[in-house]
Amino acid sequence: MSAAAKMEQLEQVLSAPPAARTDAQIDQVFAFFRNTKFFRALGAGDDGAEKGRQCCKQLALHAFQENETICVQGEHGDSFYQIISGTVRVVINGNAVAEMGPGASFGEIAVLGRTEEEQKRTATIVAEEDGTKLASLHRGYYLKISGGFDLVIVGVLKKAPMQRTKIDLQLLLTQFEDTQFFQDLYFSFLQLKCCQSLSLSAFSKSQKISLKKGQKYFCIVVSGTLKVADANGVTLTTIEQGGSFKGESVAPEGAVLTATSEGALAVLSKQSYESVTTSALDHVKQILTTTPAKRNRNDVQFVTDMFCHSYKTIPFFAAQPSAILRKACCKHLGVREFELGSTVFYEGDEADVDFFMYIIISGDVQLEGTLTHCGSTRNLLATDVSATQHLSSGDEFGNFMLAPEGQENKRHCTAKVTSEHCVLATLDRNDFMRLCKIDEIEIWNDRFWKLMTTKEPSNDAELKELFDDLDKDGSGDLD
Repeated sequence: MSAAAKMEQLEQVLSAPPAARTDAQIDQVFAFFRNTKFFRALGAGDDGAEKGRQCCKQLALHAFQENETICVQGEHGDSFYQIISGTVRVVINGNAVAEMGPGASFGEIAVLGRTEEEQKRTATIVAEEDGTKLASLHRGYYLKISGGFDLVIVGVLKKAPMQRTKIDLQLLLTQFEDTQFFQDLYFSFLQLKCCQSLSLSAFSKSQKISLKKGQKYFCIVVSGTLKVADANGVTLTTIEQGGSFKGESVAPEGAVLTATSEGALAVLSKQSYESVTTSALDHVKQILTTTPAKRNRNDVQFVTDMFCHSYKTIPFFAAQPSAILRKACCKHLGVREFELGSTVFYEGDEADVDFFMYIIISGDVQLEGTLTHCGSTRNLLATDVSATQHLSSGDEFGNFMLAPEGQENKRHCTAKVTSEHCVLATLDRNDFMRLCKIDEIEIWNDRFWKLMTTKEPSNDAELKELFDDLDKDGSGDLD
């Protein structure tokens, strides 16, 4: 296999969700990275190799455009980066001091450092070219893999909710995101809000925790072990570190949880959960009902955090080539609401009837038809199959309606609402096409001013090439 083919295969694996990666794919990623500085530091032998494979399962792929900032000197870091392709510029105290290319890495101390001071970025890193691709590992995953994360999590939970930093919340999320409760939330924006509302409840060995009727809460065992027994003292199950349970659902009424060791729980009350989710979803819906021109910077940032959070981005937004375009798309999102049994669109509808891409904010939708053409990315089928697919919060569908003219602009399935109420964010095809053109102009403008403000012998030739590209693109008459 050629080097280019191996690189393409690596990027495909890193673009897939961690849970979807096979053991063979993880081994392939590990073989690529095992001799790099960070992975060598994990240790030799089988133990080091196993930690390396677990880290490879959690690696994320990021793409950056020319002059896009990756991290900033002095800020607290939470991830390390490995360069897969492209070049980055290292800037210290405003001065460019070095360049790094494929195989190099940076930010290890943000993951390995033990104190907040050690975790501060020692340099600003900027992408030197379009399409620079990096693999990253969040500190939370490293702690989870290497051990000792429970002490870090307890330390974060001891802070008052409003004192927890963004890095604190992301650290909590890396530990809790695999629980069914957080999976059901899907939007990482809501997950982080729930992490902010978690409280700490310590327990001692042999302490009993009664489950009373009507109690509504969600708990995660941060450390220690709980034994669940029925009213007669018969052990039903045990809940170990990392396990979770909801109020009465852990066992029948009257069951008792007994701590077999000292430990701690992260607890989210139903009241806190409802307050967080209701207020956030109502706010985003309120923003999307206004026209884009009336949305201020805070409104746009709120919507962008909802759909494009760097920690868990909706697949449609993750596929866009720049942060500029992602934010512009968020600014131009609309909203539509449907009741149970309503049809969002019919199979065979064309662009003159319905020309939206949809993202489910709340509720459920059922797709019926040739599902590989429905544009639902999270559960996309491998072949054209006439079947039924159920979608929920965070799922997108109808992406193919955003294709340029002359390509697929016809619905290949029917979308029906299967929940009592459904709120959908929408993106108009015409808006998307226009925003793509603006994004190209922004990138062109950044390159132009970089060439104009630096004195290099090659600049004249690059400027000529830049204007030639503009003329070929047919954009020369645009202001």
